[in-house]
Amino acid sequence: MLTLKAIAVDPSIPLYVRTALSKETQEQMKRLGMRVPGKVILDGRMKPVKLNPKGGRPKKVDPNQFQLPILEK
Repeated sequence: MLTLKAIAVDPSIPLYVRTALSKETQEQMKRLGMRVPGKVILDGRMKPVKLNPKGGRPKKVDPNQFQLPILEK
């Protein structure tokens, strides 16, 4: 039996991950021309905010939003 399930990580946030796939399931999906989905199916958590590299005052941000600096090369 070939199975693929999406599981809710936490009911309070929209975050779903897929179950592990057997070799047989992966082969069947490839034969059907299907792409094997990534481990995270849906990630509805708030995304990190880019910080201004020039510095200065931060823009007003929603207090519920989590800020992570994004380092760019």
